[in-house]
Amino acid sequence: MNNAGVKDADYNNPNAGGKSNKDNQQEKDTSKDAKSSFADKGIGLAAGGGVAVGLTKLASTMLKKTGKTVKSATNSLSVDASKFEDGNTYEVRIIAFGKDGYDNSDEAVYTLNYVANLSALDSISNFKVTVGDSDVTFSFDSVENAKSYEFKIKEIDYSKSTSDNHIVIPVTSFTENNSYTISIIAKGNDNYSDSQEFVTTYTYQSNKVKLSTPNSISATYDGTYVKFSWDKVENAVSYTITIDNGVNQLTSETSVLIPVDKFSKDNQYNVAVVANGEGKYTTSDARNYVYTYNQCNANEVGYPDCYVPKPKPEGCTNWDDRNGVCNDVEPTAEVTE
Repeated sequence: MNNAGVKDADYNNPNAGGKSNKDNQQEKDTSKDAKSSFADKGIGLAAGGGVAVGLTKLASTMLKKTGKTVKSATNSLSVDASKFEDGNTYEVRIIAFGKDGYDNSDEAVYTLNYVANLSALDSISNFKVTVGDSDVTFSFDSVENAKSYEFKIKEIDYSKSTSDNHIVIPVTSFTENNSYTISIIAKGNDNYSDSQEFVTTYTYQSNKVKLSTPNSISATYDGTYVKFSWDKVENAVSYTITIDNGVNQLTSETSVLIPVDKFSKDNQYNVAVVANGEGKYTTSDARNYVYTYNQCNANEVGYPDCYVPKPKPEGCTNWDDRNGVCNDVEPTAEVTE
């Protein structure tokens, strides 16, 4: 601010100010009581961005922290706001200089708690969350005149000051379906105060895609192996089949061969097949299947109740795989042993 007519104080010139002896005489009583008058005067912010100090008649104001000493011929003066820092405390000293035989007043001391009369920055807007395979990006519109941004996530004790309008945090910092409290403040500069705090709640959900469950599990027996098969699952890179006889096998195919010696005749086995993915594709739910092993191990052939099934010929509906006989009304084929 341009303080016209204000200059450094000259304490050796008590008559500075340019008034006549007549004026001095008229102000005699007021100047004499200057010390007591100061106790009723205020110090505050001027509308024009300076700091206004109320004075009585001719006075000098000394701002201890700024080192600024000015002299005024009126009962108020302004000091440029750039001399002050928001939130700081300053000591203001005021002396009235006497005229025509009147001594200077005692020094009056005031404490000024300076709060800048600044325009607040706009609050955060257009807040977005983008979940990637490895990171979560929090973004928002830039705030005009912001010096930086203070970003916090309460639940993971995360705090960062940045000049960017986006924050990137690894997905490993978050737990699926957990909620997180996010706060952002746009930080001001010499001409703008901080924005209001922006607060929101975010629930983390990964962008992972669970694969479909394998369908159509079936089992066939060829006398040496039991073959388990299932339908292909889109985007699966492998499959895991688990059987409660100790089998746990990984395969990139849609079928596996399990030796018959892993099974006992007429026993039931619980079979589970899952599809495995990679990247954003995660393991599917299990498809369960109950398999009853009612065939014979190769070394059991010859026992009365154990046999190797005979393949069914084309055209037969009711096929006896033990005896190799088609039991249709008009048999279409018979297998000769």
